[in-house]
Amino acid sequence: MNFRYGELRDIESLKKAVAGIDYIFHLGGVVKAKDKQTFFEVNHLGTKNLLKAILETGNPKRLIYVSSQAAVGPGKGFEPIDEDYPPNPVTTYGRSKLLGEKEINLLADRIPAVIVRPPAVYGPGDKEILTFFKAVNYGIKPYFGDGESIFSLIYVSDLAEGIIQAAFSEKSIGKTYFLTDGSLYKWKELIGILSAVLGKKGVKVKIPVSLFLFLGTLSENTAKLFGKIPMLTREKAFELTRSNWACSSKRAMEDFGYSPKINFADGAKITAQWYKDKGWI
Repeated sequence: MNFRYGELRDIESLKKAVAGIDYIFHLGGVVKAKDKQTFFEVNHLGTKNLLKAILETGNPKRLIYVSSQAAVGPGKGFEPIDEDYPPNPVTTYGRSKLLGEKEINLLADRIPAVIVRPPAVYGPGDKEILTFFKAVNYGIKPYFGDGESIFSLIYVSDLAEGIIQAAFSEKSIGKTYFLTDGSLYKWKELIGILSAVLGKKGVKVKIPVSLFLFLGTLSENTAKLFGKIPMLTREKAFELTRSNWACSSKRAMEDFGYSPKINFADGAKITAQWYKDKGWI
């Protein structure tokens, strides 16, 4: 197996990494950083560097850019959004990923590319959703508001399969796709599934949005004081408390037969067992 190494802020290393490669999967980026500038340096300008490297070194059959639902932001009302929904990201991360998308689209006539926007991704090894597994395992069932907020999710293996399908589909060139597990979940349903999977009844703890925003601010400021990357920021707290993070993968199903296999009930069992085996919960 041949490994090549590159850094998104080092264009010369990117040229060596992508030269002669037919299918380029761009999953590089940061989801957490010490400062806002880093998001744009890596997710936006890093993508711009990658595109420049591709133009100067080769002619790939496909570039697959894995963006994020955060690039669009939450929807209004309680219906899942689709790829035509106007983007309005609510975090620096989301804005940086959207700018990356725009760089891809600017070169649509020169590089055959496809953009994939996953919602919340989970599975073995993931540390983002681990916090909620831990909370429920400790007997705490956290609620933001009334628990009626809706979400889309995707298990990691379904995402990987969908990305590969998008890469080899002739219909996908120049298009953007949401990939989900095909279901919509209310927050209270997600917590209920976790409780069942972990065998914990737990106590419902309602967290006021204002309190959660304060905790995000506190976490962010404390991390800055010690030069650390914050586990929670005010932007992240605001993002998590929006009422509609649901999206539709209908276009992917129609264009290249995308068919997810794992819903949250099954995926949570696999993930929880992995966490237990590793001693994470």
